[in-house]
Amino acid sequence: MTVPGVGPKPCKIMFVAESPGKEEDEAELPLVGSSGRLFNQTLSLVGISRPSCYITNVIQERPPNNDILKFCVGKKDLPPTYLYSPLAKGKYLHPDYLSSLPRLAKEIREANPNVIVAMGNLSTWALLGAVGISKIRGAVAACSLVSGKKVIPTYHPAFVLRAWHERITFNMDLQKALRESEFPEIRREERVVAIEPDLQDIRNWITENHDAEIISADIETADGFITCISFAASRSSSIVVPFRDMRKSDGNYWADIDSEICAWKLVEEILCLPGQKLFQNGCYDLQYIFRAGLKVSNCTADTMLLHHSLYPEMKKSLGYMGSLYCNEASWKLMHRRSGEELKKEE
Repeated sequence: MTVPGVGPKPCKIMFVAESPGKEEDEAELPLVGSSGRLFNQTLSLVGISRPSCYITNVIQERPPNNDILKFCVGKKDLPPTYLYSPLAKGKYLHPDYLSSLPRLAKEIREANPNVIVAMGNLSTWALLGAVGISKIRGAVAACSLVSGKKVIPTYHPAFVLRAWHERITFNMDLQKALRESEFPEIRREERVVAIEPDLQDIRNWITENHDAEIISADIETADGFITCISFAASRSSSIVVPFRDMRKSDGNYWADIDSEICAWKLVEEILCLPGQKLFQNGCYDLQYIFRAGLKVSNCTADTMLLHHSLYPEMKKSLGYMGSLYCNEASWKLMHRRSGEELKKEE
């Protein structure tokens, strides 16, 4: 049985789930079973009208036992011309079901939504060419299936029913979808970041931001040492002060010891400016800063702790918080450098 998509064309919001379940198969409508009931409740909670949205599945046929991996095969069973990435480790969508992708693309063009919500790994794979929903959900991204469209990946309602603690995340992702539905383009704030400064650049930044009310600070570490420290005095003005540069034979960013000592002194000068200092999981950063012998003044705020005080039941990593409060790309998917240490924020 084929379960077609339903909803107005055009629309502002399009939801793409994975495949029909038993009740959807019987009703020949998407998202009407237990997952659909949770979906409807969440739409109502965040202020989205279901009749105003177009709703479909990547595959319009119900998989055996509602297991989408039943539609997959191993790599050895693929033709040489197969170009798609796996859905899960060693699991590739069967070539017979690849025809679902051009059909889905046709639906997207006809519905012409301002935003597409990809619910689940299969939907995210189809629309973004990526999997690992827990890492990339909530971040607005460019659709790889239909050029010019934007996608917000999130959990499938069926997953939320099994992992009830994720319901608030699902709610907030749909709130973001509602905000994003007001315009079709991806909007990113302009960021100005100095990433390879010399000593004079750092001095100039201090002069320009001496009277800033809040200065945020963040460090990166490897092998037990600070590799760089970044500062921002506004949304559009920030600077990264590096100390390690693996492009150089000795691994040092600064050409000589006197320059590096001067850079550390300038870093301390920034940390001692009168403005409030803002950290994310500052206890981690400050232990390294103090170990380096640096002083800090007016250290008053921590975004992780502030978020946790508002939403103690939610995750509090920087990547998670960024997916809720910001409109940046999913930076946690960026390449991790060898030896890099990650903060423990959960």
